[in-house]
Amino acid sequence: MSSLEKSQKIKIVLEQLQSQGKINQNIEDLLDDDEKELVENIKKKGRIKESLQFLNRLNVNEDWNKVEKRLVKQKPVWLLQRSLLKYAAILIVFMSMSYTFWVQIYAKEGAEIENEIVLKLNEKEVQIIVQDKNEEIVIANGTLVGTQVGNSLVYSENSKVDKLIYNELIVPYGKIFNVKLSDGTEVYLNSGSSIKYPVKFVDKNVRKVFLKGEAYFKVAKNEKLPFIVNTEDLEVEVLGTEFNVSSYKEDNCISTVLVEGSVLLKKSNQEVILKPGYEGIYRKTNQVIDNRKVDLDIHVGWIKGELVFRKSSFNNMIKKIERRYDAIIKNQNNELNQKKFNARFNVNVESIEDIMIFLNKITPFKYVIQGNEIIITN
Repeated sequence: MSSLEKSQKIKIVLEQLQSQGKINQNIEDLLDDDEKELVENIKKKGRIKESLQFLNRLNVNEDWNKVEKRLVKQKPVWLLQRSLLKYAAILIVFMSMSYTFWVQIYAKEGAEIENEIVLKLNEKEVQIIVQDKNEEIVIANGTLVGTQVGNSLVYSENSKVDKLIYNELIVPYGKIFNVKLSDGTEVYLNSGSSIKYPVKFVDKNVRKVFLKGEAYFKVAKNEKLPFIVNTEDLEVEVLGTEFNVSSYKEDNCISTVLVEGSVLLKKSNQEVILKPGYEGIYRKTNQVIDNRKVDLDIHVGWIKGELVFRKSSFNNMIKKIERRYDAIIKNQNNELNQKKFNARFNVNVESIEDIMIFLNKITPFKYVIQGNEIIITN
């Protein structure tokens, strides 16, 4: 039987499972033992819909060549020891064992996957991260470097990596996600943010990561190995501490808020040491670093699912609300932009419509909601 016939047969079975929840006996009798095991595996893992989408875009010969190259590199023992299913069946096995595989094949260099949490293993290979799942993290050479445990990626300090290899975690608007680095440092990544980091800290002089957006860090203490957070305009250096860095490209400043310990902010010939409870502000316009005492809740409440505002202009509130709720707010009311609000919202409880109703009671304004877009008028 050709690979195309085999893939079509599996497709028919999966379509029947999706529409009827079971397989008719006459159809099931067409499957051999390996195919029955394959279909059962897909069913148990809840991958019927994804598998059908995969088969519908499948070019058997072209894609098998890609998979075969990966098999030669990775040599998965569980697969080589079996009486290998050929072509399309093998592709589906990969998908049923790892829901990220189809993304690894089809993702183009530099491509972003909209509204999904993405893990870039290198410039050409990415994985979709589905929250609340448990999966292994395997880099291109087949080395296991960590696992996904629910809403966190956890990297192992014992992985067999001896050179500097970076992964990048990208979190879209509307979601947050965590990563525990190989040294034990915990990073909480806010909506619309990304962090690039070594799968293992093999550099004997420094631990360095690269941040875009906002993240809260609990840095594992190591007095001999400084930890540096590099943004596009500022470096934050620590030995072991807890702090929040907000460095969104569209914002006019980079904010670093220290919860405990100490951090050193560095830009060109400027160096500022922060104390707990203080915020260091790097203003992009004049390239100067200032610091001031702040209310920590305003800056780190997002970790608990809270948006906290104290004397915040509506214009500044919009940015945080858009990121956290993956929404677009178009405000045509210029007077409203300058209004100041005190508020606290829990994104796990309150919808964006709840927020608009609350704000509207304080300062009446007209608005309409169209999907994920809110248009405010006079």
